[in-house]
Amino acid sequence: MDTIITRDVSIPRLGFGTFRMPDGGCQPVVESALALGYRHLDTAAMYENQDAVGAAIAALPKDPRYVTPPFATDRNAPTL
Repeated sequence: MDTIITRDVSIPRLGFGTFRMPDGGCQPVVESALALGYRHLDTAAMYENQDAVGAAIAALPKDPRYVTPPFATDRNAPTL
């Protein structure tokens, strides 16, 4: 799989997205994606499925995995 290198870490260029996956049905789908070879997961707090994504990650062997949430500026504004 093609990769991108950032901060000396090689991350798979293709990520598995979890947008519009309800929390209840998300875990088995993410587990299947990881079993198929995906090692890069694209997720965000606004998707409200973090528990299911985390459970799917924890359920499989500890291979290298990369979770790339977007940086939410409305939740990470600097305090003045």
